[in-house]
Amino acid sequence: MDIAVNWVRIQAIGGLVMGSGMVFQMSFNVAGDTMTPMLVTFVTMVGIQLPLAYVLAYQTPLGQYGIPIAITVAMFSRVFLYIPYYIKGRWLNVKVLD
Repeated sequence: MDIAVNWVRIQAIGGLVMGSGMVFQMSFNVAGDTMTPMLVTFVTMVGIQLPLAYVLAYQTPLGQYGIPIAITVAMFSRVFLYIPYYIKGRWLNVKVLD
């Protein structure tokens, strides 16, 4: 029970920005720009979340708590990657059909 409580507390921090990330992702998808959310998700999962989870879980004293920390870091990273793309507005010019 103590382990689960700590996991949920760590994940709750990530949940604060998860909603924002989902709003960005869905707004790009609905506008027809599906490539950007796919690339951002791939980069944050394969480039950040998975390696960080491994390092934190096996190379630091965090142990199993490194996994939810890595997930939380990846969630924050997604939002930080989406914000500049959203501000530039290139997603508004994507053509779905010619």
